Order: sequence, then C-alpha cells, then structure tokens
Amino acid sequence: MIKETRVYVTLNGKHTKHYENLKYEIPRRRDKWGSYGFVQGTQIYVKIEDLPIKSEVIVTKICDYCFGESPCSYVTLIKGRQYIAKDCCDKVECVGQKIKEVNDIRPINKRRINDEKELEIGRSLSERFPEIATQYHPVLNKKPPDKISYGSDKMYWWICRDNPEHIWDDSAKHRTLGDRGCPFCRGMRINHTNCLRTTHPYLISEWHPTKNSEITPDNVSFGSLKMTWWLCPICTSSYDMPVAMRASAGQNCPYCAGSRVNETNCLATFYPELLREWNHELNIGATPYSITKSSAKKVWWKCSSCSWSWEAAPESRTNMKSGCPKCNSTDGEKEVMVALDKRNIKYKFQYSFSDLRSPKDYPMRYDFAIYDDNKNIKYIIEYDDPYHFKDERGRLHKKTVEYDKIKNEYCEIKGIKLLRIPYWDFQCIDDIIEKIHST
Repeated sequence: MIKETRVYVTLNGKHTKHYENLKYEIPRRRDKWGSYGFVQGTQIYVKIEDLPIKSEVIVTKICDYCFGESPCSYVTLIKGRQYIAKDCCDKVECVGQKIKEVNDIRPINKRRINDEKELEIGRSLSERFPEIATQYHPVLNKKPPDKISYGSDKMYWWICRDNPEHIWDDSAKHRTLGDRGCPFCRGMRINHTNCLRTTHPYLISEWHPTKNSEITPDNVSFGSLKMTWWLCPICTSSYDMPVAMRASAGQNCPYCAGSRVNETNCLATFYPELLREWNHELNIGATPYSITKSSAKKVWWKCSSCSWSWEAAPESRTNMKSGCPKCNSTDGEKEVMVALDKRNIKYKFQYSFSDLRSPKDYPMRYDFAIYDDNKNIKYIIEYDDPYHFKDERGRLHKKTVEYDKIKNEYCEIKGIKLLRIPYWDFQCIDDIIEKIHST
C-alpha cells in the first residue's frame, strides 16, 4: 500500500495534458513570444490515484507483509502488482512470501510442465555453470540448481555474490548463454543500495531541487545517461548533464570550466573595462556576453586611443594583458606605418600565416604584410631592432635570431618577397618604402 494520499508532482511536457484532463489547475504565464506556457519546475499537489501509470514520482511503499516503509517510484510499485495486488519490501522473507502467493494463483503453463521432465546428464545449471549456480537464490526458488536446465527460459531468482541485497529475477538462459550479471551492479535496476544518493552522496547537494521533474537521486543510478539538472555551489549556475558524466566521468560545472557561457563567466562580467574596445561592427554574431574571459577564439578589438582594429583572443587580453599592437609598437614600426599610410599602401600589421608556427607551436607574426590591388600579399616587411643583432637581452636574443631564421626560410619556400629594415636605417625608412613601392 502507499502511505501518502497526495504527492507533489513536477510538471513536464509529457504529463501536463494528463493532469489538465483531470481538471487540475496548471499555472501558466506569457513568454517573450506572447505564448502561454507553464514555468519549468512548476509543482502541483495531486491525488495518488490520479498519477499516470508510468510516473516516476517517489512514494512511500508500505510492505503488506512486515509493514515496513521504504521509498519507491510509483511505476516500480505498479509493476510489482502485475500478478497480485500486494506490495513487499526487499527482505528475503517478504519477497519469498509474495512469490509463494503468486505461484499459487498463476496457471501452470506448458513451459512449466516441460520443466518437470528429467534433465539429461550435463545439462543442469550446477553441472555446466557451477559459478553461476552459486548465485541461484536458495530460498526464493522452488527447485535446486541441479534440477533446472542451464538453457531454460523460465524466470528464476538470483542473489548477487558481491552484495546480498541485490536480488533479481532473470532466466537461466540469459544468465548462462547471454552472460548477464547483476543488473543492480550494472546500474540497470535501482534500489537503495545502488541509487545515486547511496553511491555518490556528495553530489546530492548539487541536485537541482525543481528542474528534474520526477527523477530523483533515489531512482537513478550513477551510470545513468539520463539528462538531469544540477546547481553549481560556486557560481550558482543551473546546467544540464547526464548523471554518468558527473558521477563516473567526474565532470563538474561547465560554466566554471569555461566550456559554456552565461552571465557568471562571460568576458563582460569579469573585464567590463574591455567593453569599450569591443569591435561591434566586425564581431558579427559574437558579443562580450557570449564569450568567456579565457576563450582562445580570436575576436576583433578597436583601440580606444588610436581607433586601430586588430584580432586577438580574449585570453591574450585577460591573461597576458596584451593591448593595442599599434600603440605598443616600436619607434621603427611606427615610422614604417607613417610611410605606408602616407602613400595609401594597403597593409596589415602583425600578420600571421596559419601554417607558420614556432618550435613551441605558437603562431609567428611578421610586422607588416603589404597587399596589392587584388588583396594578395605583395611582400613582407620586418623592422629589426638592436636585439635582433646584439646580445643585449640574453636568451631573448638567441630566440629572436632563431625565429628570424624560421621566418626567412618560410618566405623563401613560399616565394614571398621579404624586406628587412635594420635599426641603423631608421632615418631612411621613408626613402626605403618609396623605393620599394615605386618598383
């Protein structure tokens, strides 16, 4: 029997119509599109007899044999009444008593008569599968394991060798030829020994209190692939994730990890000072609210000082504190820009090729890429400061020489003209640009 007469049910799209047909009042509100609908997580108080047969709402089951109380999903309780309208707990003596009553009222069918035939030598469960025979329940089954066929389709009771509270019914054929083990250990059936509340109690505090409809930590296992809702204790975000991903794979809040974006981890929340340099014209489909502060995806920025537009990943602006490359350029680079702008030469500052990488797999950039009228690269310009030639910065000088060599070889292989302007030609930059532009 069921202890409660009414229970709270969390509404979902599947059962809402069922309760409306029973004249229950479903609270609704208008959404931003003008349609009326119920709010996700809404609960109503319903009578037990009005629950759908497949409802997974948790009720308190009272054993009709020992009168003990235990939580149970409504659908499981109804399935248990298939042959006799009585409920029992997981105790061996109660299960045995119910099986006896069921066997007394069920008709004897042809398969059961055939099971009474004498087995051939070597066909019994004990002889062919002695290991599985040790899991054959000694109390709940009428026959001993040496009297049943290892290939029988008849249902028998089994007890788990690892946990005596795991008791289930299955055919001998499935156990032997199908190699099926304990369904509770595999998470295919649920009871108090293997539900999420028992196996992973530390996750219960993060279980969303309203969004999981009739799924609870008591009727789902740690290996379930059901999509459930969680509430992050750190950023307070709600997110959906299969139980197995949280319990077995050990994954946590995707917003804290940066794999999803909301108001708790977006760029706008953590670095509002960068909003003034977000290039709204070039960042089509992206906003500071739709990208994380540590994203490696390149976006466009517009310098608040010089109005220069450039591409950079948010992580480089937040973690490495990079700013406008034009404002941070050297005196020589600025002089080259002046000469190029004066002649209306099309160029891109700090240009990188996708297949040009450093020994540590970082993108390598040239100072200037000069374009022709067809927007193809005409030549490359590099301005070399003193540290390209003198060992003034220790290891940095060696690294610069190494990178210059890689850049030179890349242009040679690709057939791209490369112009290097050394620092001692600083006063001649305008003449150099004029000469190369006129050729």
